[in-house]
Amino acid sequence: MHENCDNGDKWVLDSGVSSHMTKHRDCIFNYMQLNVPKRVFIPNQDSILALGKGDIRLRMFIEGRNKIITWHDVLHVPTLGENLFSLPTARNGGLAVGEQGNHIVLRDKRGDVVVQAT
Repeated sequence: MHENCDNGDKWVLDSGVSSHMTKHRDCIFNYMQLNVPKRVFIPNQDSILALGKGDIRLRMFIEGRNKIITWHDVLHVPTLGENLFSLPTARNGGLAVGEQGNHIVLRDKRGDVVVQAT
């Protein structure tokens, strides 16, 4: 099991995708290969195939501290250019999107910042 996926790739916050996505199979634990690849649409209107899904742990520097965050049901899309963090998925999971200074932040139901982006 991976403690975290610190491969240096950035994650792009995206309001137009319906799932979190990464091309890095080695970052995903609890991996399940999809019986039938899932066609997903990315911002430039192209469609590509997701081959599996699972969970990812990422180390994030939030409010002056390192935190390990787990994202669930992240799609494995080998031909993806950049990792995509789905804002609709985050909202559906109960996170609130807001601003804090020059950052976009996502807060859980207790008000704790769980994602901070520049």
